[in-house]
Amino acid sequence: MGTRITINSMRLVNFKGVRELGILFGDKQTSIMGRNGSGKTTVFDAFTWLLFGKDSQDRKAFSVKTRDDQGNEIPKLTHEVSASISVNGERITLTRRLSEKWVKRRGSAVEEFSGNTEERLYNDVPCSMKEWQEKINAICPEQTFKFITNPLYFSSQKPEVQRAMLFRMAGGVSDSDVAQGNADFEALLGRLTGKTMDEYKREIAAKKRRVKAELDGIPERIDERKRDVPEAEDWAALESELKSKQGRLADVELQIADQAKAVAAQNQQRVELMKKVGKLQSELQARKMEITQQVQADYYEQEQHKMQLLALMQDERNSLDFCESRKVAIEKEIADRKAKREEFIKEWKEINARTLT
Repeated sequence: MGTRITINSMRLVNFKGVRELGILFGDKQTSIMGRNGSGKTTVFDAFTWLLFGKDSQDRKAFSVKTRDDQGNEIPKLTHEVSASISVNGERITLTRRLSEKWVKRRGSAVEEFSGNTEERLYNDVPCSMKEWQEKINAICPEQTFKFITNPLYFSSQKPEVQRAMLFRMAGGVSDSDVAQGNADFEALLGRLTGKTMDEYKREIAAKKRRVKAELDGIPERIDERKRDVPEAEDWAALESELKSKQGRLADVELQIADQAKAVAAQNQQRVELMKKVGKLQSELQARKMEITQQVQADYYEQEQHKMQLLALMQDERNSLDFCESRKVAIEKEIADRKAKREEFIKEWKEINARTLT
């Protein structure tokens, strides 16, 4: 059973010069008529942009924004197309909305345009691009929409696409159905080994291309092999040249041998020098270690002496602190005794001043 789609209404807001337009579609047929440039194509562009984000010419790169009398885009407008459709009796609301983003940079008093944002609402529920495409394809795939709305779209397709579309429309005809009663065709189908006829044709075409490429390359390979064939040589001259070069080779080998002896002598000297350097480095390392140990021993001895002095100084400080605290206690005791003495003297004076009766 096919899908029945009915357009109930459309609404355009600031779409390609149309500031606001509402269209109610009849149950059977709605005619949109007008002179050239009156907006008939704009309505179709609005519907294809709503569904697929393209105009009726299958272009994504087209402007939906409204312009002023000078042809300049009017800023800060929201561009929107919405439609109410029925799919097999179920009412669905579709909305696509394009808005501009304007931001005010730090330190600037003027807002700047920073790009566009697009919203897609399916029954007033926001959708991502992937979700939107899945929902629209479930209603009507884009290619099917083009086939049923553009009579020139079918003829513009490749022959294999047209053939596949016609086969689907005819209900499907298999290769075995076509081969009935044709012995040659039935034998051919037996050799396909699981391939379709189109796949077998592509396989044969690929093999033909490889064979043709090999055939085209044969003359070039023949010329290449001819160039590899050596020309006739003057063997006596070549023999004389060979002896001359052998003599020069012997001289060069002798020079190489002399150079090898010189290099060997230099290598021996280098080995001796490396031995001396190694010995000196070992002595230097031993001396460094000896000095380091001596310095460390002196350092530890000084540190120990320092710690002893610090301990003695701490003992003296503790003794001084004890004496200071003892001094304070004695001074307090002296003060207390002086006060007591004054009390006793005062009391003695009072008693001494009394007259015995």
